[in-house]
Amino acid sequence: MSNPELVTAKDLDLWARDLTSHFEPSVLVRRLILATASIAQIDLGAREDVFLPGWDGVVEARGGTPYVPDGASRWEIGVKRTGLQAKAQSDYDKRTANPLGADPAKTTFVFTTVQSAHWRKKWRDSRREERVWADVRAYGASDLETWLEGVPSVHYWISERLGRSPRDVMSPDTWWRNWSRRTSPALSPPFLMAGRDAVVPAVSGSLSPGQRGTAREGADRIRGGGLGAHRRREQRAGPGPRLR
Repeated sequence: MSNPELVTAKDLDLWARDLTSHFEPSVLVRRLILATASIAQIDLGAREDVFLPGWDGVVEARGGTPYVPDGASRWEIGVKRTGLQAKAQSDYDKRTANPLGADPAKTTFVFTTVQSAHWRKKWRDSRREERVWADVRAYGASDLETWLEGVPSVHYWISERLGRSPRDVMSPDTWWRNWSRRTSPALSPPFLMAGRDAVVPAVSGSLSPGQRGTAREGADRIRGGGLGAHRRREQRAGPGPRLR
């Protein structure tokens, strides 16, 4: 049975019409890329970085996926409420005239929006016929919904972000935020892990790169300790394996 609390293409389209969504689509796309492809390089700014000049996303992937092209790809993410097809064409024309160091013959151009974009396939096919870029892709809300269905960790995250409460599971970030704020002031990882330094390498060692952790089972104190250890490790050595 599908989870009615997980967002759909319709939800994404409605969210796109909210002013607050202008900073978030890049975060969603970046999480999807990192969760589904082997990435050699990614530079995809989010939040205030969306106002910086240049490509919205620069990606180098080792082997393609249904949504992330193999090799070099350059991404533009549209957030306009109206005139979105014109925005896609404008981005395409601008980057074709000046690809900013990319080699179009060896690079895939990707236009993405969280809105419904029924025009996208016809527009994509027309651009492909021009044979300027190695390939051209265009994704809309329905494509992102399909992509999300294959990445439960991101699907639950964006659902929580849009105010849903998906049943049966909770993202580690949300669980930690809710649990740590039961006290006043809220618990911090250093406080929780005081006198438990041996736990940090034990937990870190159990999460090798690419391995997935979960906060679905066990007593609150075990989950809190595990997440506290992971968060303290990140503070000390930078991001390690991602909990999903």
